[in-house]
Amino acid sequence: ALKTKEAEARQRKKEREEARMAADPEYAAMMAERKAEYVRTRTAKRKAEHDALVELDPKHTADYDRNFATLKAHLEALDRELAQVLSEVPSRTFLVWHPSLSYFARDYGLTQISMEYNGKEAPVAHLKEEIDAARSSGAQVFFYQKEFDTRQIASINEQIGARLVTINPMNYEWEEELRNIAYALNKNDYALAAEENN
Repeated sequence: ALKTKEAEARQRKKEREEARMAADPEYAAMMAERKAEYVRTRTAKRKAEHDALVELDPKHTADYDRNFATLKAHLEALDRELAQVLSEVPSRTFLVWHPSLSYFARDYGLTQISMEYNGKEAPVAHLKEEIDAARSSGAQVFFYQKEFDTRQIASINEQIGARLVTINPMNYEWEEELRNIAYALNKNDYALAAEENN
């Protein structure tokens, strides 16, 4: 019951925040600046790593500078693309079996509801709370990793009615995986969208 109340409270807070941003352009600009500051903070961490490499190997400073600038521009473009795709999602809440998308949810203002319980099969009381939270949130996508028990996932989803989407958070092609997740939340298929844009 506590988790359900927390999920409902988070959802109400997000709805109030979205309404305030829609009604107050000045506030929306301030929040955009805060997000930009967060991105700058992440970039600052990468810059510190770059500086450490330069200090250890000053002969290759130009290479490190060029590579850092390229990486930074690439990651910022990816961040903008994901933010754009996720700005249009029908629901800011999604379901996931294992809570592997916590940072993704945080970075893009989403809510993740995890069905797993401490790495084990979930007790009935926990599942009931999470299913109720999922229904009331309007979540439309249920992410899972294929190595988990799909029978239990399918059984739970019968009560929710979300779209089941397989993910691989450990995918070597992590950019493509992030895009697949974002486009799935937006009810689109990244592969089809990529073909249409070419």
